[in-house]
Amino acid sequence: MEQDMREQLGQLSVPVLQRQGSAHEHLFFAFLDGTGQDLDNPKLGPSTTVGLLFEQALAHSAEPDNRMAAHYSRGIGTQPNAVGRTLDGMLAYSWDDNIKDAYVELARKTSLWVRSDPEAEVRVIGTGYSRGAVQTAGLLRLIDQYGIADPADLKFGNDQNGNISVLSSSPPLIGPGKIAQAALLFDPVATNMPRNYDARLPPSAISRVAIMAAHEQRELFPHQAINDPGMTPDGRAINVAAPGGHSNVGGGNRDAGLEILTGNAAIDYLNTLRDQPLFEKRAVPMDLDTMTLYQAGGATALYGLKIDRDGERNLRDALANCKIVDPCNDSEPIDQALAARFEHRSIQPDPAEQAQLQALVELAAQRDQRKAPDAPGHVDNPTLARIREGVQAAEDKGQVSFANGLEREQFCRSALACAMDNRETRQALYPGSNDGPLQGSEISRVDEVVFGSKGYAFLVQHGSGPHDQQRVPFDIELAKQTPVAVSDQKLEAAASEIEQQQAFQLQHAAPQQAPEPALGGFAR
Repeated sequence: MEQDMREQLGQLSVPVLQRQGSAHEHLFFAFLDGTGQDLDNPKLGPSTTVGLLFEQALAHSAEPDNRMAAHYSRGIGTQPNAVGRTLDGMLAYSWDDNIKDAYVELARKTSLWVRSDPEAEVRVIGTGYSRGAVQTAGLLRLIDQYGIADPADLKFGNDQNGNISVLSSSPPLIGPGKIAQAALLFDPVATNMPRNYDARLPPSAISRVAIMAAHEQRELFPHQAINDPGMTPDGRAINVAAPGGHSNVGGGNRDAGLEILTGNAAIDYLNTLRDQPLFEKRAVPMDLDTMTLYQAGGATALYGLKIDRDGERNLRDALANCKIVDPCNDSEPIDQALAARFEHRSIQPDPAEQAQLQALVELAAQRDQRKAPDAPGHVDNPTLARIREGVQAAEDKGQVSFANGLEREQFCRSALACAMDNRETRQALYPGSNDGPLQGSEISRVDEVVFGSKGYAFLVQHGSGPHDQQRVPFDIELAKQTPVAVSDQKLEAAASEIEQQQAFQLQHAAPQQAPEPALGGFAR
C-alpha cells in the first residue's frame, strides 16, 4: 500500500510556489496539530509529523535568503490542566483559536515583507493533522475570502453563519483570492466541529493533498473527505490511502515505522512545492517491529473507542452545513487561472528510498513464512490453546460473541500478544504508568480468561491462594478487530525485546553470581 500511495502521488501536478532566485516570492507555512498534540509539551507524547515539520521549517525561516516563515498551532485539547484537556478534546470549544493565531502571524509576517518589498508575493502552505487538518481548510478559506489584513488594526468577528470574519478599517496588504495556497492534510477528522463550519478548500488552494488512514476503524473518527478519494481530472488534487490507523498517518507513536514512511512521502510533496528542497526525511527503519499498526493509540485513544467492523474506513462527505452551502460535499473548484501562473512538475521518486521500501517488502514476505504461534511446536502454542479454550468456554456461557471464526481468532491472537506485552493498554488505563523495556512477559501462564462488564477482558494467572492472582486487561472490541498479523508481529517484537533485556542483565551480572533462570512460558 505504501508503494501504491507513492505511485499515485507521483502522478500529481505540483505548482512551484517559490523559486530561490525570485527575490519577491515569500512562503508562509502554517502547521496545525491534531487533538491532544503539543510540540512544546512532551508529557503529552512524542511529536507528530506536523510538529517535526514545523521544527525544520522554523530553522530554515531563520535564514533571510529563504524568505519564509512558519507558525505552529498546538492541537485542540492541550490545555495545562487535565479537566480542560478532556473537555476540549471531546467538545472542541477552542476550535477557532488556532485559526486566528495562524492568521495573525501571517498578517504580521506579510506586513514586514511588504514593508521591505512593496512587490512581495506571498504564498501559503497549510499543513494539518486530524482536526488540525480540518482547521487548515478553514484557515485557507479565511485567507481566500479576506486576503491578508493589516495587523495594525486587525480584529475578528463572526459572519451571519457564525464563522470567523476579519475586521479591519485598513485595506488588505494582499487582496482576497490573490494568494496562491497549497494544502497537505494528514487524515482529516472533524469530530464535533462547529455546526456551520465550512471545511471546503477555497479556489486559491491550487494544490491539495489529503492522506487517509486506511485501517482506522473507530466510529467517531471518520475521514473528512475534504478531497474526494482518488485524483481530480486536472491532476492538481488527490486523496491517497496510507497503511495504518489514524496516528500511523499523523505520527506521535512509540514505534514510528509507518508514520516515517508516510511522512517521507509527504515531504516529497512539500519539497516539490519549491524549486529547492527544504525538508529532510527521517531515516527509513529497516526493523519490521517498528511498523506497528496503531488503532487507538496516543492522545486520541480515549475518544471514540467503538469499532466499526466492516473493515473499511468510514468517510464523512459533508464539508459544510448543507442548508447553507450548496453543494456542500465537495471543496470549491481550483482557480485555474491562478494555477496557470505557476510552473507545474511531478514528484520525483527517490531511488535510495525506493530500494529501502522494496527491502522492507521482502523482509515482510520472509517473516510471513516463519512459524506462527498457531503452529505445533511454537513456544507459545500451548498458551494460545489455553486462551482458545477459555474463550470458547466464555462463548458457550454467552459471556462473549463473535461475528465469525476470523474475529474469534483475531481476539485470541491479540490476547496472546497482550499476555507478552500489555504496555499500550496500561498507558490507556493508567496514564503515566511505567513504560520501560520489557523484563519478561506480563504473566508466565494463562489459567483463565475472564470477561468484565466494562468492555475489558482479563487473562488470569492463579497464585497460591484465592486472592493471589495476576491479571492482564485488554480491550475486547479492539482485540476482535486487530489483524492476526499485527498481533503476531507484536508478540515477536516483545519476545525479541525480552531476550535482549535478559542478555543485557546477564552481561552485567556480577561474575560470582549465576544467571537467574529465564522466565518460563513466554520467554524465548
